[in-house]
Amino acid sequence: MDISPGTVLLIITGGILTVEGAIWAIAPTAARKMYEDAFRQGDRALHIMGLVSVALGVACLAFALR
Repeated sequence: MDISPGTVLLIITGGILTVEGAIWAIAPTAARKMYEDAFRQGDRALHIMGLVSVALGVACLAFALR
């Protein structure tokens, strides 16, 4: 399967916007609380959460595109 990088970027962006929008549309109070709790964490915790998120995202993309 030959997918251009632009197509992959559009798929990723569309997926992120869909999930993020659904969370805010379905449970805005819970989403707000989740964001507030996350920003109360220290920088180190946010760095670790970010790195874990990137690793999981890359793993998902690698699995999907293999």
